Amino acid sequence: LYSDGYVLETNKAAADYSHLWALNDLVTKEPLTGDHTSFFVKLETMLDVRTMLRLTAAEIVLPTSDNWSNGSANFYYYDDPLTKRHVMLPWDFDTFLTPESPPNADLYAFWGVAGSENAPNKTLQLAYQFPAWKKEFEDTLIALRDGPYRLLPAEVTAVCNQIRPHVAADPNAVGTIGQMDADCQQIKDGIAARIMYIRSVLGR
Repeated sequence: LYSDGYVLETNKAAADYSHLWALNDLVTKEPLTGDHTSFFVKLETMLDVRTMLRLTAAEIVLPTSDNWSNGSANFYYYDDPLTKRHVMLPWDFDTFLTPESPPNADLYAFWGVAGSENAPNKTLQLAYQFPAWKKEFEDTLIALRDGPYRLLPAEVTAVCNQIRPHVAADPNAVGTIGQMDADCQQIKDGIAARIMYIRSVLGR
C-alpha cells in the first residue's frame, strides 16, 4: 500500500517499488499526443482502470480541489498481488464544495486553486483520449450525479439538524447559529449548482 501515490506503508522490509516505478515510467514516457494504442493496452495490465475511472468520477462530481483528479497526491495505490495491478483508493476529501472547489469546476481539467494549481494529472489527460474510457467516466459521473449525489442535500439537512442544538449550547462556539445555517444552505446550493453544471457540460 502506497500513500500519496508513492510512500510505502506496508511490507516495508521488502521495500519493492518495482511495480510502482514501472507504472510511473509508463505514464511519464508516453507523449500527450499521437497514437496511444499500445499505451492503453499496457496501462490496463498495470492499473485497475475501471476503479480509477470510478474514483475519478466520484471526485469530480463532488467536486474536490486537492485529490487524484486534480493532480494531487491525495490517494492510495494498492499493489494487488493477485491481479498484479495497482488499485486506487480515495483519501482526504476536505475540499468538497469549499471556495477552492466551486460548482463550475471543469470536469476534465480542474487542477485546483487558481494561482497554486497542481501539475495536471497526465494519466487522466491520456485516459480521456481513449473514447471508451472517456465515455465510461462520463456515464459513471452521471450515474453518481443522479444517484447518491442527489441524496446529499437531505443528508446535509439531517446532520445540520442533529448538531444545531449542540452548537447553540456550546460556550466556545466560533460562530452563530445563523452562520451555521448559512453554511448548511451554501453546501446544498452548491450541490444543486454542481448538478446543473454537469448537465450543461455533458448535455444530459
